[in-house]
Amino acid sequence: MKSTIHACPNCHAAWSGHPSGTVNCPECATVLVPLHLDKDTWDRLSDEEKESRKNETFKLIAEKPAEARLLSQEYYLRLISEDLHTIKILLICLVIAFPFLIFLGLIG
Repeated sequence: MKSTIHACPNCHAAWSGHPSGTVNCPECATVLVPLHLDKDTWDRLSDEEKESRKNETFKLIAEKPAEARLLSQEYYLRLISEDLHTIKILLICLVIAFPFLIFLGLIG
């Protein structure tokens, strides 16, 4: 799973980490807010774009906390969906490969 960017509404620092593992700011222990960007996209942004993205997110949280919470939930649900899709692909590969491996074991 890709590393995602979270920001602290208190000290305005940005942190990368596993989407479900990064919850508190390492500096001030405030709950971090997802910026809905992966680390690669974040690294390509200029400093001004990064600040703008953080400020837009903090403004949304201040103005409409319920909507911000829904965006956060949708983001995590999308990540879970991606994980489930990966697991599904792996299970399909296993179901296809397992009979072949049994066949090789029988003739070997």
